Amino acid sequence: MPAANPLQRIGAEAWAAGRWAELTEAVLRSGDLEGLAALLELEARDDDAVLLDEHLPSLSRLPDGPWRRTAYALIALRTGHDEQALLRALEQLRAEAPGTAAAIAVAMVWRLADLALWDAAARFDGHLDAEAGSVEWFDATGARALVAWHTAQSLEHFELLREALAGPRQLHRLDRGHALALVATGRVFAGLGDWNRAGNDLAQAVRLIPQRAASRLAATKAELALARYRHGDWHGAALEARSVERMLGDASALTMRSIRSSMRALQPVLAGERRLAELRILEARAALTERRSLVAETALLHARMLLAISADDGQVLLQLIESEDQPGYRRLYSRHEWLCLHALALRLSGSDARLRQLVTEWGGEPGAAESAYYWSHEALLRMLDGDATAVDAAERMLAGVRSTDDPLGRAWVRYVHGLVETRLGDAATGIASLETARSALLGFGAHELVANCDEAIAAARRRAPAVPDVLRALTAQQRRIALLVAEGRTSAQIAEELFLSKRTVDFHVANALERLGLRSRREIAGLLRQPSR
Repeated sequence: MPAANPLQRIGAEAWAAGRWAELTEAVLRSGDLEGLAALLELEARDDDAVLLDEHLPSLSRLPDGPWRRTAYALIALRTGHDEQALLRALEQLRAEAPGTAAAIAVAMVWRLADLALWDAAARFDGHLDAEAGSVEWFDATGARALVAWHTAQSLEHFELLREALAGPRQLHRLDRGHALALVATGRVFAGLGDWNRAGNDLAQAVRLIPQRAASRLAATKAELALARYRHGDWHGAALEARSVERMLGDASALTMRSIRSSMRALQPVLAGERRLAELRILEARAALTERRSLVAETALLHARMLLAISADDGQVLLQLIESEDQPGYRRLYSRHEWLCLHALALRLSGSDARLRQLVTEWGGEPGAAESAYYWSHEALLRMLDGDATAVDAAERMLAGVRSTDDPLGRAWVRYVHGLVETRLGDAATGIASLETARSALLGFGAHELVANCDEAIAAARRRAPAVPDVLRALTAQQRRIALLVAEGRTSAQIAEELFLSKRTVDFHVANALERLGLRSRREIAGLLRQPSR
């Protein structure tokens, strides 16, 4: 806008104060194309700020052409998701204002991404061209990376974006122009299960998004809260959730109300305040009936699932798993994580036949043989059947744990290992695993799950036979091997049973003999037969 144009002063003041109605009316009456371009982009973002449909008389006075047609197409999208009219208008607008058309297309992709309407978002790809390295290019490539990941699990644009961000990141020159790109990489990292890097990129984006972009900032903070939660930093997740609630206050925009409500619901769940969590979950569900928001729905899903798990409520967890079993949600879980949750729901709800069928089918899926989550349920089923090979399955489960797995999932694996060992294996080893799981859960702040571990540890200690006094000097593994030696097993037989090498068994036997002051394997059996043991 020219310096002499009073609209510049009005627009700057209205923008700074958030007086969107005043700004919109001033721009529409002036017909200023620069201001109109900004309005159309804001409308496309669905910030619940501009609301062009409330200014139809002023809009109708604009000359017929691609600008007005684009505005009408955006208004029509508020009541539905038929984007064809907007695509046609953008085709015409490209000839007159290609930059504006591209900016609106980028904003629309982000809007549709926030609603998980990935196929619709993909239709705008042809309008996302921008000069390489420009702010527009980072925004557009971020949009493309999200769509490609969710529609085809393609990482092509994601890797391109990461490479382009590497330079300014290393030089500490990331700025507002990189904010949406960082949100995109953070979301894809979350989809890949890399919660550490997801949290890092989202945290950087939060620092770069301007305060006036309230809905985008709130959504990104909410995503950061989820990343903190999935990475095991429950305290950090609660802080981010409270930050969103404070920032939005009594927000009137429907999208922001949805996000605020979901963050309010997540906080008491993380703190173990079950009754308050139930009330706030009801409030959040009501807010989401008014306006969808993918991040709010995802946060609420996590809150409801965690509440059900903490309460051992298999019916609620099963209902959630089966009703939300669709790609828009499962992108935040690997296939094996999701199946593990489904199996847990069936177990807690007492659906034994369905559980066994699920685990049988799961065993035939790609990657199941290496999945700690698959072997956790296989080990539990064998334990319930009194099958001693449950211990072998539990060992395979531990071997399948990866450092990139969800920390809560790793704690679950340790918990299962403890249950199986205390029932069918070495009680001391099992109790040690349960205590490891307890320590991890305590670090998260998952107090109700800690209580479950305490119960399992107490039960294990009640069931555990007294360790023979003569074996107390040995480690848990050495005791286990010594008892098998006393039964007359050879090193080869012990190695096969315990999934160890014969050389490792011989090593433990030699150490056990040295600690016990014995010279032969036969003396171990004789020592254990002594009445004083």
